[in-house]
Amino acid sequence: MTLIERRENIKQTKKCPICGQLNDIKAKECIKCQTRLKNSTISTNKETDETKTYDIYFRFSEGSDKLRAVKNGFSWPAFFFSALWAWFNGMIGVGFGLLFIGVIHNVITKIMIIFLPPGLSLILNLFLTLSIHCWIGSYGNKWLRSSLEKKGYSLKLANVPGSSPSEAIRLYKEQGHAK
Repeated sequence: MTLIERRENIKQTKKCPICGQLNDIKAKECIKCQTRLKNSTISTNKETDETKTYDIYFRFSEGSDKLRAVKNGFSWPAFFFSALWAWFNGMIGVGFGLLFIGVIHNVITKIMIIFLPPGLSLILNLFLTLSIHCWIGSYGNKWLRSSLEKKGYSLKLANVPGSSPSEAIRLYKEQGHAK
């Protein structure tokens, strides 16, 4: 089963506006405080400008639980820091791949400077740079999810709201999902 198929099978959640309890996406009322839930309480980025959603991954390791939260959507750290971001997140092969792409980009830039008029080479270089970094930012969290799964992590809950990974993990623990 692919990651996308598994994510579709994970329970989607609604956040109660009163107590913050995560409820099943189809729930009519909160399981904790019985507040009537509306569709507007679905945990998405539309809830507030600051709230993002995260997928919570779990791995049991040497007597302790390890939780990681991976943001859904675009990865700004991957966009800005590319190879360093990959290495920091334990993706050594991805980091070297991104470093190699950077070297190839630099060679292409040098060739454009030699053979194209200065204004055109500048515009093409800017377009190429932004395209590469947008691609990296778009796929960064997908690569991180794949890396975590290869390390033995499993997806426990999808679309947990939070303004940061630590807040999403805290909310996940508070709702009784982790001991």
